[in-house]
Amino acid sequence: MKCRLLFDMQAGPSAPDEICVVEDGVRFLKAETVLDNPDAYKLVHGGHAESVDDECREKVKTMSQTTRGLMREIHARITGDMEEFQASLQEELEESADMFEEETDEENEEPASES
Repeated sequence: MKCRLLFDMQAGPSAPDEICVVEDGVRFLKAETVLDNPDAYKLVHGGHAESVDDECREKVKTMSQTTRGLMREIHARITGDMEEFQASLQEELEESADMFEEETDEENEEPASES
């Protein structure tokens, strides 16, 4: 069962290395990548891919509108949570860098001499 991604997305741990691109230490699947996976239809239902073969198109037809909507809601929630978590990590990293810089500056200050 095959689908083609409509946009870049972070790769899961089971994604084969040969179809992944690594950016800043994070594995991604690029838009237009064709995936051959028994769960490809789920990406199509989630609005992240388009069917490439008849097997995927037929499986997509069997899922109800309710299931399709739930899958999109779940993906949106997971994506939102992931982005929020990444933003908080970035904020913590920046705060740590600022604190380290302040500590380094304090250590490098020369004591005032008495005249």
